[in-house]
Amino acid sequence: MSGLKARALELLSAAKSGDPIQSLKRSVDAQTLWPESLDREADNAASILRSFFVDGFIVPYRTASSCPQEIIKKSQGLAVFHVLRDDLRSPAASGSGVILARSPDGKWSDTAGILVDFDLPKTSELEVIDVVLVFRDKQSLEAISRDDCVLGKTLRFSPGPLPKSDAGAEGYSTDSFLAPVWIYAKSKGHSIDLKLDGLKIYQAQDENDRYYGVHGISAKEILSGQAKGPSGGASTLRTTITALDTQSGDYSGLPASGSCPGDKRVRKGNSTNVTS
Repeated sequence: MSGLKARALELLSAAKSGDPIQSLKRSVDAQTLWPESLDREADNAASILRSFFVDGFIVPYRTASSCPQEIIKKSQGLAVFHVLRDDLRSPAASGSGVILARSPDGKWSDTAGILVDFDLPKTSELEVIDVVLVFRDKQSLEAISRDDCVLGKTLRFSPGPLPKSDAGAEGYSTDSFLAPVWIYAKSKGHSIDLKLDGLKIYQAQDENDRYYGVHGISAKEILSGQAKGPSGGASTLRTTITALDTQSGDYSGLPASGSCPGDKRVRKGNSTNVTS
């Protein structure tokens, strides 16, 4: 049985029984999902990418799907982050993650840390959301490198495509081919159609300064290769990107399944004292 089919059966069985799947049984302190070091954010990004492009997720009106890896190969950059709302009485949500760009030689740049702010719909009970933005041109990537980036305003985006159910590995459908940015979002193993208009993206300036050892370094400088991070830094993310970019099928160096932020449960109520 393929990994995606096994994941589909696991997710569907959990949905029917009402019990969380094994990877969603882990409850964590909300503080563990607050912004962290750039190395740790890169590890989170690797886990998120695996969950979208390898493990798969439940899609409404379908069984299960995963993002086409061909999209990574054709992209000019990626932003990978999670959004956390640790108090359901408030719509305010925030998060953190990384961005990286494809260099002219086809390789991937070092990572730059980002922070995000967003107001979720008041009726939503979502806690942690994994998000991937796929940049299809350099212009859209430059927009996110600034500190005034707002989805829907600075950046025009549309939901990313999914494989056709009756097509081969490279067949996928979308009505969003004109959008410069594709977006994927999910929570607890389920794809969500979240309206992210108004989501604000900032540079994680203090952490970028610390990681690269340069005061006031910009995301543009990092993505263009003008700055180099520590040797061996973000190695898991680099391994993950390479596996997806080359479509090698070798996932031995990727993070374990179910380790991304959106696969975790946060107990409602006191966000500073969360238990299993």
